Amino acid sequence: MTKIIVTGAYCVCNKGDAALRLGGLPSLKEQIPDADFTILSLFPETDSNTYKDGKVLQAINTPLKAIDSVVRCCLWKMIPKYSGFRNHYGQKIMNVDILRDYQDSDMIIDISGDSISEVTGFYGTIYHFLHLWLAVVLEKPTIVYAQSVGPFKYTR
Repeated sequence: MTKIIVTGAYCVCNKGDAALRLGGLPSLKEQIPDADFTILSLFPETDSNTYKDGKVLQAINTPLKAIDSVVRCCLWKMIPKYSGFRNHYGQKIMNVDILRDYQDSDMIIDISGDSISEVTGFYGTIYHFLHLWLAVVLEKPTIVYAQSVGPFKYTR
């Protein structure tokens, strides 16, 4: 079973997000028949009624959860490097649903459409990159799927 986390499309109520997921996930399933999807959503109660082929988890949605996740991942990376205690302390540090799923996954797929832009605002862009950053820190293969880049009004 290939465990895949799908991030970036945050709610089925957004028709663009719904189209990306409802069109993209069957295509991915054709290419990876043993795929087991975990979908990150800002509204898991709503999305779990639509996406029945996988688990739906609460995406990181507050600054406090974002900071907590960043600190936990940094500690998870640094503790074994300096102490060799990966198994014991690493499991305690990563004992949060979303981080455990990231750690146990085989691949992260970002299916956000247009989040690499100023359209979603500064915080939206930061939250979007947070999920990609977690994948990089946890050394997971990451695919940016169905993504446009821009526009950027304030570039210099």
